[in-house]
Amino acid sequence: MDRDCKYHPGKNKEKVFAHRCSKGGCKKREMLQVACAQCYGNFCIQHRHPLDHSCRHASRPTSNAGCSSMRALELEPSGAVNALSSWWLTRQFRWKAKR
Repeated sequence: MDRDCKYHPGKNKEKVFAHRCSKGGCKKREMLQVACAQCYGNFCIQHRHPLDHSCRHASRPTSNAGCSSMRALELEPSGAVNALSSWWLTRQFRWKAKR
C-alpha cells in the first residue's frame, strides 16, 4: 500500500523548543531563534534586549530610556492606528520640549 515510501512522519521526532537561552542561569527554550544583534547570542523572550542579558559586546551604549522605547515600538500595533498614535506622541513631545 505504501509502495516502498521512505517518508515516515511518525518516526521523525524533532524537538520543537530547540533554541536555549544563552543567559547564565536561564534554562528557557524557544521555538524560534532570538539572536542579539550586538553579541549574536541566542536568548529567550525575557532576555532578548541588550540590557536584559548584560550584553558586553555593545557597539553603542543603550540607556534604559532607549531600551524602553525599543520595547514600546515592538508592542505597538501596525496600520492606521499606529500612524495616529505616532502623530499624537510627536505633538506631545514637541509640546513638552517647548515648555
